[in-house]
Amino acid sequence: MSHPHSNNLAFAIGPDMTHWVTYNRGATWQSFTTPREASLIGEVLSFHAEQEGWILFQGKACEDTGGSRWGGGQTCWDETYYTTDAFRGETKLLLTQTSQCDFARSTKSLTAAPEKQVLCIAFDQSQKPGEVHTVRESRLYSSDDWFATKKFVDLGIGKKARGVVGLGVVSKFMVVALRVQEGAARATGGDPM
Repeated sequence: MSHPHSNNLAFAIGPDMTHWVTYNRGATWQSFTTPREASLIGEVLSFHAEQEGWILFQGKACEDTGGSRWGGGQTCWDETYYTTDAFRGETKLLLTQTSQCDFARSTKSLTAAPEKQVLCIAFDQSQKPGEVHTVRESRLYSSDDWFATKKFVDLGIGKKARGVVGLGVVSKFMVVALRVQEGAARATGGDPM
């Protein structure tokens, strides 16, 4: 996978926790490790449009829960990690129980957002990781300090801003998709980033 904003960087994501990166257009490759193996759902890497070393990694965490009559024995969830040096150093935990995270400045057209702002679709952090989540519990959060602090994004509709199922960029706008809950009023609106 090529870095969308740098001609020098490309990545090969491995099946476990070892992956590879080139910093010189493929002349040489170096391995790097992540605390988790890559998520099987969605984009594994998300990039900042202006800071080539700032990259988000979506990983899969699992916990043994023992056997049962129906088989199984593992409960899994996604976690997002970040690097500010394109995986040359340590990869740090950004947020757990996530389904997607992106930089607010993920494209060159989104320049009004704070440089370090990250948006994540995540589940209630008060629940134990691995507990069964429903779409209704997913919310959009933002942070300007790698989630040392986080803010619930109410999308102009307050506590009804839940059931977040997608996040993407259309032209100069960051777009959020909500799954409308039964009995919930539909709301529209948006601000450019």
